[in-house]
Amino acid sequence: MRDGLRRGTVRFKAGFARVVLAVQADVAYNYRQIDRRNCAKERPMPARYALPGLILLLVLLVGCAPTPDAALLTPLALPTVTPSATSLPTETPAAFPPTWTPSPSPAPTCGQIVSGAAEAAPDLCGGMALGEACFAAPRAGLSVRPGAAIPAFAAPGDRAPLALAARLDTLAFDPPTNTWGLAALRVQAGSPGQSVYVVMYGEATIFDTGDGLAPFQHMAVHTGFADPQCASAPLPGVLIQSEGGTPADLVINGLPLRFSGTLLVRAQGQGNMTITVLAGQAESITLDGTPFTAPAGTAIHSPLGGDSGFVALGPVTLEPMETAEMAFLPLVALPLPVGIGPAVFATESGPSGDIIALPPTETPIPSDTPAAPFYGTPPGGVYLTFSGKRITAGSTVTGVVPEGGRDRWVFTPVGVGPDSFDYFEVTALGTGWDPVLTIESATWGVYEADYNPSDSNIEVYSASLAGSGGDWRITIRDANGGGGGYTLRYVCRGACDDEGNRNTPTPGG
Repeated sequence: MRDGLRRGTVRFKAGFARVVLAVQADVAYNYRQIDRRNCAKERPMPARYALPGLILLLVLLVGCAPTPDAALLTPLALPTVTPSATSLPTETPAAFPPTWTPSPSPAPTCGQIVSGAAEAAPDLCGGMALGEACFAAPRAGLSVRPGAAIPAFAAPGDRAPLALAARLDTLAFDPPTNTWGLAALRVQAGSPGQSVYVVMYGEATIFDTGDGLAPFQHMAVHTGFADPQCASAPLPGVLIQSEGGTPADLVINGLPLRFSGTLLVRAQGQGNMTITVLAGQAESITLDGTPFTAPAGTAIHSPLGGDSGFVALGPVTLEPMETAEMAFLPLVALPLPVGIGPAVFATESGPSGDIIALPPTETPIPSDTPAAPFYGTPPGGVYLTFSGKRITAGSTVTGVVPEGGRDRWVFTPVGVGPDSFDYFEVTALGTGWDPVLTIESATWGVYEADYNPSDSNIEVYSASLAGSGGDWRITIRDANGGGGGYTLRYVCRGACDDEGNRNTPTPGG
């Protein structure tokens, strides 16, 4: 094979030399022809013709140079790469800024659901006709009269004639479904041309007693207690607003009312009814026919009882409204805006300047000393209860008497015999005001009025209330018309049940 390559190389060089000689001969021929045409004497070859020849000669010499045999036979020795036992570092990807993934919106709170239902009510129930009910929030329902057709009343915005309804119900907040109850109705009040707009919410029921000239003109109202599933929900109630700028006449739980403005009704069966005048004023009468006027900022109270549990039995009293119970009211669901003012003390002058006539109590006030117990069958055969904040035997609480107002606590006597005594000690904090106490029974009426034997910042009251039954209430006010902070201590002395037989205090101790 080596000889073949050598012979091929020699033949290539010989052929290449012949080409070079042929080119040189052609160049020389051309030069002679040019001289012959110009009839000139022989000249040396110009440099421009000699340069190509020199280049060809150099190429020939290089091509004819001997080549080592090793260059023809031995391939280039390429270095081999031995993989290392140590793994090579992998390329670190470029750091890109993190992408923003929107987090899911938080679930609405019960307070937001409640307020949203109230805000949506005017649009859902707008333009409601007189004598209609409107389904405003999911937890609402309607019961029809016997034999009446069942209307569609299950979706927000549904309307139903009140002539078909025997009762309407709304329910408290339901966490699994995040729903709350609210309904509205327009009722003819009194004579034609008088009307009211009613908003019921939370755990509330309205019955038509059937005694009025129009459906629900005479109504029985029942409301529940604080919503156990939603602290941001208002206390259940029924808002009633007069329309057209004319007074409206209604009968609520047997109590006749004429009012202009906005009322809030709360009532527990066999308990108490409170009708708070949020705006305007209301007029009513006591059970003996004595008229009275309740301005804005006051509340009408009456125990309830009777066979249905929803009849006002009296005594009917007028007191400052409980401002703490006005929180979260769904006032936006009413057609007209409502501004709630301060509580008004019942013996102050109303907006018109007239002195409010407080109705007398209808139950007899015991003439015995405060140590004498109540015995016998209660009026109506049932013991009654008070609504409001409670104090239990063996505890001490603090409170505030507002300027010119009063503060109240409900308690249940725990004495078990005539030798027991319910003991109260009120200490005014600071200086400048003198506590005055009123002790009353929900069943038997006022027991001790304006108790204030000492002109000091401490009042001590003790009475044997065992066997009286039902709830009692202690009311605290300032003898000078002012107010301030205080502490109230309540214990049972003597023969008390397990709850009260824990302390035997001494006055001022």
